[in-house]
Amino acid sequence: MINYQISNIDSIEDLGTTNDYVYDIEMDDTTEHTYFANDILVHNSVYLSIQPILNKLNIKLQDENNIVTNEAFQITNDINDLINEKINIWAKEHLNSIDPRYEFKKEAICDSALLIRKKRYILHIIDEGEEKQAPCEKLKPVGVQIKSSSTPKKIKPFLERLIKKLMLTRSKEETDKEYCQIYEEFKNMPVEDIAVSVGIKNLEKYASQSNEFKTIKGTPIHVKSAIYYNALLKILNIENKYEKINSGEKIKIFYVVPNKYGIESIAFNYQYPQEFNIKMDIDKMFERLITKELTRFYDVVKWTLKDPSMQKNGNLQQIFGF
Repeated sequence: MINYQISNIDSIEDLGTTNDYVYDIEMDDTTEHTYFANDILVHNSVYLSIQPILNKLNIKLQDENNIVTNEAFQITNDINDLINEKINIWAKEHLNSIDPRYEFKKEAICDSALLIRKKRYILHIIDEGEEKQAPCEKLKPVGVQIKSSSTPKKIKPFLERLIKKLMLTRSKEETDKEYCQIYEEFKNMPVEDIAVSVGIKNLEKYASQSNEFKTIKGTPIHVKSAIYYNALLKILNIENKYEKINSGEKIKIFYVVPNKYGIESIAFNYQYPQEFNIKMDIDKMFERLITKELTRFYDVVKWTLKDPSMQKNGNLQQIFGF
């Protein structure tokens, strides 16, 4: 008989938009990581390495065409069959189940993975499904910035390039070069492609207690940025040219260089007014969107990302809500 306890959901984390079906619930490390969904006992994915077996039998994982070899593919099938056989024997012996229906299915074959921490990882898939396929090269990011809906659409390809370079070449020198190349491309991007999208609410509440660029203590920084935007429209007498920001809208926000107004960030809704004459702080935005995430990957493989020009201070987590 299984001992189980019905518990409430403690928290929900937004991992961005996905087209995949997901049965996954975060649990304490001290608990059995199993739960029921639609009356089915569900368990998380488990990844294991077949490399020791391949080495022992002198079998290659992929052939010259980057297709998983027949021998390696058969080993994965044999392991899958063995697990399903043993788990049901176990269920009969230890759970006294007359008709156990535990089943594991092979999810994918990968040649490399970045396991950052629990619920945050990236797989480089070279085959997926129960039947052998043509050459496959697919990244599966879970719980990382590249999946986040807040990451600008034009920035995601940069992160994907860095991930692929790191995982496929396994060369710090090559990945560093890609990083520098992306920085050069990043510098030439328009503000609209770099600014981070965020929803805004309670704007009127905070704005009523503000005086142009003087906001009350506790005003969220994205709300401050919207207040600054609306104030500048009025000061520069361009309210008829650009729409004001209102609560309930999706806005974009970015860091700015030092300016005469003494503000550190600015928001806009559709088009950033050039009349503001306030430039984006490219280095801060690059650190927030690229460097911060790449550093996580480097930490996993015990590399150090050093570039003094990118080291900027600032409460990035507060600004963008991460």
